[in-house]
Amino acid sequence: MVGAIRNVGVSALTKTLADELGPHGINVTVVHPGQTRTERTAAIVADRAAADGTSKAEAERALYGGSLIGRIVEAEEVADVVVFLASPRSVAITGDAIAAGGGLRGSIHY
Repeated sequence: MVGAIRNVGVSALTKTLADELGPHGINVTVVHPGQTRTERTAAIVADRAAADGTSKAEAERALYGGSLIGRIVEAEEVADVVVFLASPRSVAITGDAIAAGGGLRGSIHY
């Protein structure tokens, strides 16, 4: 619930800033990264593997295999999206939300 309220607030702020800054040539876009490998991921996976008595690979699949791509998103993959959005090639994208979470089932980003 709190996450949904936060996301609505971030989306509203993004759209408001895009409306205000667009006429000055500034694009504003929010990126929803979803479950992304970070420095904490290894410990989370190890804890799950220990709790379930499974291998780390099995624990990672259990935790992050539900995405449409079947795995956790790497931070570099999210960075690629951000680099594109920071480039002149993304001029047509502003005031929008971009999901970079590997295609999570049932998620709607607005």
